[in-house]
Amino acid sequence: MKTLIVPLAGLAILLLGQPALAEEGLREESVPVIEMFLEEPEKESEDPAAASEKEESKRPPKDRAVETTASKETLVTIGAVGDIMVMPGQIAYALDEETGTYDFSKSFQAMRPYLQGPDLMCGNLETTLAGPEAGYTESISKKGGKQQFSAPDALAQNLLDAGFDVLTTGNNHALDFGFEGVVRTRNVLEQYGFYTTGTYRTEEERTEPLIVEKNGLKIGIVAATQHHNGYIQDLPVAARKHTLALLEPEGGQYLSDIAACKEAGADFILAFAHWGKEKQNQITGSQRIYADALLEAGADVVLGSHPHRVQEMEYRTVERTDGPHPGLVVYSMGNFLSNMLHMPEFFGLYVQLTVRGIPGEKASLEKVELLPLVTLTHPDGYWEIHEVIPALTDPQKTQSVMPFEPYDLGLIGASRKHITSLCLTEGVEMMEEP
Repeated sequence: MKTLIVPLAGLAILLLGQPALAEEGLREESVPVIEMFLEEPEKESEDPAAASEKEESKRPPKDRAVETTASKETLVTIGAVGDIMVMPGQIAYALDEETGTYDFSKSFQAMRPYLQGPDLMCGNLETTLAGPEAGYTESISKKGGKQQFSAPDALAQNLLDAGFDVLTTGNNHALDFGFEGVVRTRNVLEQYGFYTTGTYRTEEERTEPLIVEKNGLKIGIVAATQHHNGYIQDLPVAARKHTLALLEPEGGQYLSDIAACKEAGADFILAFAHWGKEKQNQITGSQRIYADALLEAGADVVLGSHPHRVQEMEYRTVERTDGPHPGLVVYSMGNFLSNMLHMPEFFGLYVQLTVRGIPGEKASLEKVELLPLVTLTHPDGYWEIHEVIPALTDPQKTQSVMPFEPYDLGLIGASRKHITSLCLTEGVEMMEEP
């Protein structure tokens, strides 16, 4: 088995109405429900070839090794967010019509200090990078049913510049543009220097565990999805088994992926699970079943996405061959960036993990911190800017592109109130604010 080892320098409110995707961002009818979230809630075109010329030194510096004892015990910080999506209105805003190029960087400006802080920053890329010839996300599905997502390659550059290191692609939109879209997306991500897993170009690649080494600790990363929008049958027959990592009821290769990480010497294992039901506050039974299976197989932390709403987080104890083992499960980190219509889909969760261990020995989770997020929209010319904002106690400390209006301040407070009540539990802290 070939092992990919790459060194790296550097958590419910019921909603009125049915959620839907929107191209105009926030709606006036959403204003009266902000107060609900302030009450105590109940729990329930750039050429990719040019990117290949970028050197590793282009990455934001993240060299913060900490030797805590004479035995070379070290700390690694890991950041994670949920779904990264760009829809037609966002793509239109990013387009410079004079040059024909795209720039999404304003969407991430306020989050740069947080994204560039951890040693390893991860997110779920819920779009393909299928290229201009295939076309970008449109308001109406070309295949019927769900939209097909594809973004300009510039999104990859902007995410890299913002501070992301790992982009997982195991989600229900991975096959939107077929096998060619899978291949091109992975090609582009690798050309820009990302570490990626969840979709694969070959059978051999499917069996390669992703191990990212930082401060001497080896972090294993797996990603799999419960959903694929029915596009598996559109793949070439030979590619159906290896192209997309799936969460399956009767076990599956995702369990073998964890075993491969352990065999490759991983000191700590992250499992990204795209699961549950969209636009739902409630955790499903299958989410808990898969969570336990992942923990039993060897994952230390399970990080969920797909519901587009933040869901609870908890520690679950499972039995392994060596005895009981507690693991953290974040059922859904919600949306990081999107253009969805209703209030809970505006909110997102940033999770930061501190891992302590001695290289070559089993590392452990020492600290869990969270930061509530909210995506705000502001008119900017003909289109609107969508900007991810940390929901701080004092919003004026945020380095936002646009000044905050009273409505924005209400959303920021609603996000903080909602997510704090939903996600704070024993062993979980709020991040320190600047």
